Amino acid sequence: MLQLRSEQTLENTLRLPAVSKAHYELDAVDAHSLASPGLKAILKDPDLLIIGGGSNLVFASPEIKHSLSISANHWQVLRQSPSHVWIVAEAGLSLDVLVRQTTRYGWFGLERLAEIPGTIGAAPIQNVGAYGREIADLLNWVEAVDRKTGQICRFTRAACRFSYRQSIFKQQPERWLITRVGLRLKRKSTADSIFAHPGVQHAAKQLGYNIKNNDIPADPKVIAEIIRAVRLAKLPDWRDPHAPGSVGSFFHNPVISRKQFNRLRKKFGAVPGFATADQEKIKIPAGWLIEQRGWRGVVRGSVGVYADHALVLVHFGAGSGAELLSLANEIIADIKNHYGITLVIEPRVLP
Repeated sequence: MLQLRSEQTLENTLRLPAVSKAHYELDAVDAHSLASPGLKAILKDPDLLIIGGGSNLVFASPEIKHSLSISANHWQVLRQSPSHVWIVAEAGLSLDVLVRQTTRYGWFGLERLAEIPGTIGAAPIQNVGAYGREIADLLNWVEAVDRKTGQICRFTRAACRFSYRQSIFKQQPERWLITRVGLRLKRKSTADSIFAHPGVQHAAKQLGYNIKNNDIPADPKVIAEIIRAVRLAKLPDWRDPHAPGSVGSFFHNPVISRKQFNRLRKKFGAVPGFATADQEKIKIPAGWLIEQRGWRGVVRGSVGVYADHALVLVHFGAGSGAELLSLANEIIADIKNHYGITLVIEPRVLP
């Protein structure tokens, strides 16, 4: 059923709310509901804003013409084998809720994405990832409505065109409404170790886990608990109404050529860099660049750079999207002038 709410406040984790003149809420994503002529007509409007959990949006203006969200939030097991479990989840389900529920069953896959706000339906759009795991690694398929034709399409993983924080859904935001996702989870942990990531092993020890030789615990709930501790130590708590608002990482980690990376190291010394799938490309931590330029902890009126993590821009309340974007552009210009690297804003900015 499609429900209409007038003058609906659209909340988001930045705590920079906007008011939608007309907000539609879709509480079912079965074929019959999606075939509704009323829904098809609404989806054809290119100005319609699709809202997930609001965790990756920056409202430059406090007013939105009209918007739509999916509240359908169920998931179920499709089939199982001795090594894997296949599940389907509706788009309105909280990603962190799905992490908690699947790890409770002892299934591996989503545990590294613990404590990330937003919905499972929004996760494929920017190919959400953390600590060496992307949602693309787990997806079997993504189901979406073609807003132009009303047709329900099922995308294979390859058809989603996933890359670092990218997908066909992010490249064509006016075209697709994600309704369901299919994931494949594992019954046993993989051989690669999460404890090679900075801060993870420290958090494990702080929680009382004795990690030897970087072995992964046999319980995904333990890994999820450790990841939550790491994220809460360096990011504002998105559940706490008294914490500063944020969208998490505000900039992509830039990927540059190995040649450019070598020039940077020659000029600036020990610039950190990480290998990518392309041997000729190196990923640079954007937070390191920002912190080196002295931006960490800087405050501009009602917005600033988070004191515990330079990659996070925060809103302290009573500010505006324009203020936040002004600060972001200052940082972008400074990094470009000093390092010759252009930072790219990660969240979606709405005019």
